Parts: sequence; C-alpha cells; structure tokens
Amino acid sequence: MLNSCVDEDLVGMTSRYQDVESLLDIGLGGVRMVGIWGVGGGGKTTLATSLYMKISQHFQGRCIIENVREKTSKDGLNKLQENMLSALFKNEVRVFSTAEGKDNIKKMLRRRKVLLILDDVDKLDQLEALAGKHNWFGSGSRIIITTRDEHLLRTHKVDHVYPIKLLSNDEAIQLFRRHAYNEKDPVEDYETLSKSVISYASGLPLALRVIGSFLYDKNKNEWISALDKLKEIPDPKVMDILKLSFDGLEDYQKELFLDIACFFRFESVDDAMEIFEACGYYPEIGIKVLRQKALITIVKNEEGDDVFDMHDLVEEMGHYIVRGEHPKNPRKHSRVWKYKEIQEMCFDHATLMENYETEALTYYCGVKNDISSRICEIMSSMKKVRWIEVIYFYKVEGPTCFSDSFQPLKLCFLKLKYGNQKNLWKGYKHLPHLKVLRLEGMNKLQSTPDFHGLPHLQNLKDGEIPSGIGELSNLKELDLSFNDFSLLDFTISQLTGLKVLKLSHCKNLIELPDLPSSLVFLNARQRMSLTTNIVNDGERLLQSMLEVCMSLSF
Repeated sequence: MLNSCVDEDLVGMTSRYQDVESLLDIGLGGVRMVGIWGVGGGGKTTLATSLYMKISQHFQGRCIIENVREKTSKDGLNKLQENMLSALFKNEVRVFSTAEGKDNIKKMLRRRKVLLILDDVDKLDQLEALAGKHNWFGSGSRIIITTRDEHLLRTHKVDHVYPIKLLSNDEAIQLFRRHAYNEKDPVEDYETLSKSVISYASGLPLALRVIGSFLYDKNKNEWISALDKLKEIPDPKVMDILKLSFDGLEDYQKELFLDIACFFRFESVDDAMEIFEACGYYPEIGIKVLRQKALITIVKNEEGDDVFDMHDLVEEMGHYIVRGEHPKNPRKHSRVWKYKEIQEMCFDHATLMENYETEALTYYCGVKNDISSRICEIMSSMKKVRWIEVIYFYKVEGPTCFSDSFQPLKLCFLKLKYGNQKNLWKGYKHLPHLKVLRLEGMNKLQSTPDFHGLPHLQNLKDGEIPSGIGELSNLKELDLSFNDFSLLDFTISQLTGLKVLKLSHCKNLIELPDLPSSLVFLNARQRMSLTTNIVNDGERLLQSMLEVCMSLSF
C-alpha cells in the first residue's frame, strides 16, 4: 500500500501507477529507461513523483531533476549535471562543461544502482547530457523521463513509452472535490455546479486542480459568475501550461496546429490536407510532429474516415492564441470561423478598411440571412489571407463578386460552393500563390477568371470548361465532373503537368482528345460511355467503356 502522502497525489492515478511500475520491473537487473508522455497538465509529473516516493528505497542513489526544460534555459545543462551528481552522492560536485559532465556521469554511475527522474524534458540534448546511454548506469538502475514529445523518447531509444491516460469522469469528480469542496462552508448546489467544471476540464488534472482551488472559498453566485467567464475567457494558468507545447513548435507547425484547432477538429484529414498542401505547411511531417507532441490525434468517425481530434482545452488554447490581445475584435484575429464574428465584421464600419490580420476564413451559410451579400466585401479587404472557403446551403441573393480591391497576394486556396456569383472578379487579378481553385455548384457563373494571373494554379474544379485552361502548365488536377458537355474543346495534352483528370457523371461525354503522358489517374465514374479509344502519348491505348475509376500506370 502507498503511504498517505503519496496516496493524496494519486487521486485517479492508481491504475496508471501500476502500469508504469510493471514497465520498470524493479526486481530485475539491467538498466531500464521508461518515458511518460502526454499533454501538458495531464499528470505526468505527479505520476513520476509518486513512483519515486514508493520505490526509491530500492536504490543506492536517487534524484529528481524537476523542470528540465526551464532549468536548462535558465542555468545550462552543466548545472543540471552538477545538481544530479551532487544529489546522487550527497556531496557537492562541480561541473564546468557539458562534455565534462557526461564523462563524470559515466565514470561515477556505471557501477551504481540509481533512480533518476528527468521531469519535463523537451530537447534531445538534455537526455544526451543527463542520461545518454544505458551503459552510463549500474545494473538495476531505472530512469523515468516525462515529456510532451514522444519523438524524443523514440529517438533516445527508451525501453518503454507510457502514454498518460486522462481521468475518467468518476476520477475527475474525486480530484475536483478534493480541491473545490469546502467542508466547513459547502457551496449551495455543489453537485450541480461541479458538473460544469468536470465537463469543461475533460479529464485534465491540471484544470481540475487550478479551477477547483480557485472556487474553494466562493459562494454560489461567484461560482456561477466564474463558470460563465470560463465560457468566454479560459483560465490563464491552464492556458499558459498548455501553451508551452505550442511555443516549442516551428513556425509552420504553429500555423498547421492553429488551422486544425480553429477549423478542422472532427473534420476529414483528406479534405484538410488539400488546403495544408496548398499553403505550404508540409502537412505529412507537420501532422506527425503535432501528434508526437500530444497536441492532436487522428481518430475514425462513424463512417470510418480519418478525422482530426484534440483535447477540448488544447482546442481552446488554440482559440486563445488566435484571439490574442483582441478577443472582442475579430478583425484582429488571424483566423475567422464563427458565424457571430463574421456577422460582426460585416456590420463593422471598419470592414472596408484594409485588413492585414486575417489569414484564413470559413463561412457556411445554412439559413437565409442579411450578411451573405457582404461576405465578398470583407474578403476583398483581406490582404494577407491564405485560404478561403465559403459554402451556401440556402439560396440567397448575394454575393455578387469580389470587389476591385480584392488582391490577396498570399492566397493559396479558394473554394466557393453554391454561390450566385456571375463573375468571380472583374478583369485581371494577379494571384501568384493560388494553387487550388474550387468552384462547385456555381450555376450562375458566366465566366471563369483570367488564368494569366494564376501562374501556379495546380488544382482546378469548375462547373464548366474554363476558357484559357490550356495556359495552366502547372495544373496537376482538373475536376470537370457533373457537366453536360459531349466534347472537350481544348487540348488536354497541353497540360503537361496534369496527373489527375476527373470526369465523373459526365453522361453526355462521348470522346476524349489526346491525354498528356503525365496523367496517372482518370476518374470517369457512372453513366459515361466512351466508345472510342483514348490515346496517350501517341503510343499507349486504353480500351473503351470507362465505367469505373481507373488508375493508369505509365
């Protein structure tokens, strides 16, 4: 049984303690390194410290190095090496360089059985300086490392990685009660009020402790007021702890995380990847890093598709960063996705002023309203916007088209669906970074843009055959699905970079011209009957009757 001081810290942690203790195999020889990995505030340090308290008597020397991330930045690695050796030998040891420290650790500890806790590690050089290899330590030694970055543990070749488990609902109730319930002066309706906090914290021990301690001496009205405030303004102590993981990201990873937090939680990974690729986020490696840092996960939805997910408070942390110092002014936010905020922007007199803050916007119109006609105005004022997605699910009067001021030089992705525009914009627009243009269900569109101004367009979906399409030498994907044309009146072979051609549900199409040799995928799904051969590169023939998706190998 754990002693009482340990048991107090282990509220909701008993099964986790047992899991990690089994990985350590205290009774066996050899050296074992075990990493405890997970989101900030998830209980990693509490678990590691509790283990230390229980098993430390089995070792010749024992040491906890707390807050490795912070202390490395403040004091340097050689100071941590010095502290570690001094604690293990109970004598002052001086270390004047990291290299000297490594050598001393190897010489002094290779025959000594020690227990070492390295808490909140965030860089590989910290592990290399403090616990570089198994053979630095004597047989029976155990090293426990806590971190938010799974990659560090894998790279350092630890023996086991234990993903911290957040608290169940019953465990969360118990931990919150310990911090929030005032037995001498209990708050009225505690059980009802506490449910809101339990739900808000979503099993994160840090949030339960911080908010519970704050509410301990408050009355009912003060509880209600504090809970209302949390809906709009998150607790800064919780946000600051969570934000440490964000602060450690590279710039492109930060942009990727904020987009996922604001736009893509529970949304399709495949759909989001198109936007991320267009924006130059390097999403394959970026998403891997975010997962290893416990900021996001990828789960299956009810249809079996991969979707993004994250902890509720990590999502809120992303929103907190985006709102920054101007939570009530959406024009100052880098990302805009909430209908209420878009509505405010539409009726703000400053709307027509140039906007150099907004980088991404989504607007889904599901009901008839009076802001749709102004949506193009606010988008036209955005000078730094990288991607835009506007979808109408209701027939509305507007918008008409982008204004003359629409000149977002950084725009990479533009999707408009079911809108009533007759023209996207008037005349020539130079959009040098636009890579994806998707115009879906735009039945009133009379003409497509002048492609001379879109030199890097790679992906085009249009409701009709766009004029000037042959000039798009960088085009990689062309989607002309759901059209009524019988012939393609342009030479596809001129699109020398085209890899994907989609012509599904083109029921009247009877013949295709020569296809470029670069093409690797042709989708001609459903009710399409091609009775002629398709010629590719003047040499290869594909037989007729394309009725299903086909993949071409050249």
